[in-house]
Amino acid sequence: MIARTSQLFFTCIQLFLLGALPLASLADLYVSASGTYDGQAAYVDLQAAIQAAPSGATIWVEDGFVCETGKTDLAENACRILIDKAVTVRSRSGTLQNPAVIRGAWHDPANEIPLGVHAIRCVRMTSSNARLIGFRLEGGATADSDDWTATAGSGGGFLGSGVLSNCLITANQAASGGGLSASGVVPALFSCVISNNVAKLNAGGVKSANCVNTTIVGNHSDGSCGGFRTINASACLIVGNVAATSGGGGIAVGNTFTDCVVTNNEAGTDGGGIHYTPTLFRCLVGWNRAAGAGGGVHGGASTAPVVAYDSTFVGNRAGGSGGG
Repeated sequence: MIARTSQLFFTCIQLFLLGALPLASLADLYVSASGTYDGQAAYVDLQAAIQAAPSGATIWVEDGFVCETGKTDLAENACRILIDKAVTVRSRSGTLQNPAVIRGAWHDPANEIPLGVHAIRCVRMTSSNARLIGFRLEGGATADSDDWTATAGSGGGFLGSGVLSNCLITANQAASGGGLSASGVVPALFSCVISNNVAKLNAGGVKSANCVNTTIVGNHSDGSCGGFRTINASACLIVGNVAATSGGGGIAVGNTFTDCVVTNNEAGTDGGGIHYTPTLFRCLVGWNRAAGAGGGVHGGASTAPVVAYDSTFVGNRAGGSGGG
């Protein structure tokens, strides 16, 4: 009985984080392009709704709503939307099927220059108690690696903390963390897709996050870590990512990975699938490629070896030593 009660408690906590069991908020606000939402008056400006919302509020955004104008200037580069309080911002359905959209901007789109001082990332979330549910973040970019600070060049789609669930972060660019980068408390991702993002230096897809049931696919880094530079991951798929000139095609650096699949990633040097990751539980690491050593996995220093339990390594290739 105690075990079942404990399991129910933790299930409710997870559902709350995903927004499936919303607690009564202090206020509900609404956003839609038409100015009405189920017969109620709605904001047509998402940032204005966030600014008006008290802490604890839920902001409901019509499915398919597109935010692609306006910006908030910050020391770490401009963002399209700033979430700086403990609110839940969610689309009506809260799913990936017809998400609301936040679209950033390149530094100089006319000349196809993504990074620079005029770039706009999609979302900056500074509150660790904020939640973003059912959104597509696309087309964002950051400052270049030598503009301002390192933070200014991080997270083309998302920079910050808090919880993201059922979000698609795609086609963004940054100096590091092309799709997403942590700032402050490490963010948590549930059932998200991180795809086709690009980083100039490292972490094409994700730079530092705790991820559950999330797919990291088709991201590219001109340097190291094509897909995922992370803390912990569970039940994630890391596939088809590239680190062009350094290690960690799929993953570079991390703590614990459980029930993950790491496949068809590629590294310009070592660790086609994984580079410098301590512990794997029940993972499949297969069909990855490295120009250097460790087609599947390449260990780090002796103080941080790769340790694998009940895991499978198959079909990996290396130009140097250690195909598996």
